[in-house]
Amino acid sequence: MEIKEIYNRKWGMPILENFDEVNGDILLIFNFDFTTDFKVDICLHFVIGRIYWIGIHYPNSNKITSIFDIRGQDIIMHRSNQIKAKILKRLEELNFLITTNIEFFR
Repeated sequence: MEIKEIYNRKWGMPILENFDEVNGDILLIFNFDFTTDFKVDICLHFVIGRIYWIGIHYPNSNKITSIFDIRGQDIIMHRSNQIKAKILKRLEELNFLITTNIEFFR
């Protein structure tokens, strides 16, 4: 996936759950269905695009924390670690320099 493909989505501006102007920390909360590989792929594409968008439009950000609310889904820790690794790997491939934390709320 090219940077242009990620950035040119017509999703509009992401909703920031919190933006700490003093420290430059941003919080995003996502609620996705991770029950199939197809749904995980859609989620990954969307999340990477959102995080990348924030990096462009909030260049003074120091940290972006994305929390996935997976309550009620039977997602094992190994699977959530795989999802986290895929997001961070893709951001690294895009030379994304803002510290990015991925967490899962069970």
